[in-house]
Amino acid sequence: MFIFANAGYGCQGPLECVEINDAYLKANNQTDGVNSYGKMVNLLLAEQRYKLSSTSVGL
Repeated sequence: MFIFANAGYGCQGPLECVEINDAYLKANNQTDGVNSYGKMVNLLLAEQRYKLSSTSVGL
């Protein structure tokens, strides 16, 4: 058995660490929990696409 470290807390494997992180985020008013990470990535990608489409890049 191994201990997977997550910000100083010991977890029994990566799935337990995800559950702990999810509970932490939800306790701090992030109702989407770990799913909020994917949403943030999507927002950042959309911003980059918008910036690239609004500038004329001559290749």
